[in-house]
Amino acid sequence: MQVVCLAGSAEPAYPGRMRASLFRDRDFRLVAGSVGLSALGDWVAIVALGRRLPLFRDRLLALVMTVAFASLLFMSAVWVGELFFVEDVLDRGNVAYGSMLSIWTMGMALGAMLLSRRVAAAAVAAVGLVAAATQGLALALPALWLSFAFFLACSFMGGVAHGLKNVMFRSLIHFRVPDRLHGRAFAAYNGIRNTAELGAFAAGGVLVAAIGARGTLAYAGGLSALAGLAGVVALLRMNRGWAPTGPVGPAIDPFEGSADPPGPGQPVE
Repeated sequence: MQVVCLAGSAEPAYPGRMRASLFRDRDFRLVAGSVGLSALGDWVAIVALGRRLPLFRDRLLALVMTVAFASLLFMSAVWVGELFFVEDVLDRGNVAYGSMLSIWTMGMALGAMLLSRRVAAAAVAAVGLVAAATQGLALALPALWLSFAFFLACSFMGGVAHGLKNVMFRSLIHFRVPDRLHGRAFAAYNGIRNTAELGAFAAGGVLVAAIGARGTLAYAGGLSALAGLAGVVALLRMNRGWAPTGPVGPAIDPFEGSADPPGPGQPVE
C-alpha cells in the first residue's frame, strides 16, 4: 500500500513520465525494498507455521485458503489500475476516485455487519466462495461498460461481497480450527493475505503499463472471479461423507447425539 501511495503522489500531472522515472527515485526504491522484505517475511512465516498448523490439512480449509490467496492476488492488482481507470479512461478526477472508495467501504460495512449475520453456519464456506466470485465480477464489469454511474454501482456490489467474504473466511477458520490454535491460524491467514496483496500491487503496475487500466480491470478482475467460481465448483464436487484426517474437525459433527455412528459399510440415515 505504501508503494501505491508513493506511486500515486509522484508527478501526478505527468503519468507517462511518472512511470518512466518511478524506479529512478531513491525514496521509492527504499519503500519498495522494505515492502518486498515485509512480503518475504510473511511468506517465511507462512511456511514455518504451515508445518505445525492444520490450515491446509483440512480439505475444506485448504480449498478456501487457496481461493482466498488467488482471488485477493488478482483483486489487489485491480486496485492499482482503478486510479488510472477513473482518471484516464472515465476522465474523472480525485473526487470521483474518492467517491468510489467511499461507496466500496460502505458496501463492505453492509456485507460484514448485516448480511453476514443471516448466514447459517453450515453455509459459511459456500457463501464465502460465492462472495469471492461476485467481488471479482464487480471489479471486471466496469471495463465492459464505460459509465461512471455503473462503475459506482459495481463498486457497491463488490464492497458488499468483499465484506461478506472476509467474515465468512474468518468464521470458517474459527469453526474448524481448535481454540488453542486460533492465534497461529489467524496469523498465517493474515500472512497469506499480506503476501497476495503485496505481490499484486507490483503486478498491477506492470499490467497497467502493459495493457492499460481498462485491460487490468477486465483481466485481473475476471481472474479473481474465476478463482471464486472454481472454488464453488470444487466445493460442490466434494464428497459429503468425507471425514477429515487431520487434527481439525468439522464445525458440526453430523453424528452428534448418535450412540453408534455408522460403520464403513453401513448406510447413513
